[in-house]
Amino acid sequence: MASLQLLFLFAIFYVANGNDVVTRLELLEKQLEEVLKREVHTLRENDKQDKALHDMKTVVQELEATVARQQSHIVELRATVNQQAVKIAALESERVGSELSEAFQDITQVKDKPEFDVTSGGTKARSGIVSRRQAPEMLIAFSAVKTATQSGIGINQNIIFENVLLNQGNGFHSQHGVFIAPQAGIYLFTASLLHEAQSIAIHAAIVHNGNIVAKCHGYNEWEQFSQTVIIKVKVGEEVYVKNVAAEHEIVHGESFSTFSGFLLWQL
Repeated sequence: MASLQLLFLFAIFYVANGNDVVTRLELLEKQLEEVLKREVHTLRENDKQDKALHDMKTVVQELEATVARQQSHIVELRATVNQQAVKIAALESERVGSELSEAFQDITQVKDKPEFDVTSGGTKARSGIVSRRQAPEMLIAFSAVKTATQSGIGINQNIIFENVLLNQGNGFHSQHGVFIAPQAGIYLFTASLLHEAQSIAIHAAIVHNGNIVAKCHGYNEWEQFSQTVIIKVKVGEEVYVKNVAAEHEIVHGESFSTFSGFLLWQL
């Protein structure tokens, strides 16, 4: 009897413990399911981040390629600007040379045109018309080009033209960039300058005996600019080109910048 009671109690204990085990297993399954859900969510988030990172890398590569193309385009544009500056300088030099040549021929070849005098049957000078002057007895002309780039030019500092192409009459002094008139007369002067690209623009001027006659302007980039004047000059007076506006200016050499002048007629 006692043995049966013990068996009965053992069976009750076994059934009770078995139910507890099942409950624990169910709890573990739920916990495992939650862990798996979190792992799946984490994997999905990682996939999204990987995709976003890949997209960002693609965008960066595209931007780098665009920057490289733009830099190449900038180099091409700079080369084009330099080529255009060279062409402009050549055309400007050709124009000035042509004007000087025509003016000189005009002076040396002009003659008074006679008109028929009805009353006398002869010829006489045209009444009321001032005839053009003959070429000056003393030929004076100079032309100089800038071979060396001049940088750090200060205000009121002369621009130097090192290579003298012509110095008829020995009036031009290249070491100072100054023309000193050996003869009084009416002169034509012309200057053409190539300004290098920098942060400031340039104002230069043709100066007669310390007084500014005419100014010329160049932007803060590669630019060719020029000025031409006709003025009366006395013996010993000076004419030159100088910087008048800002410090640290740069005028390019390599024969792009010129200064020329000649005597139209003497007084």
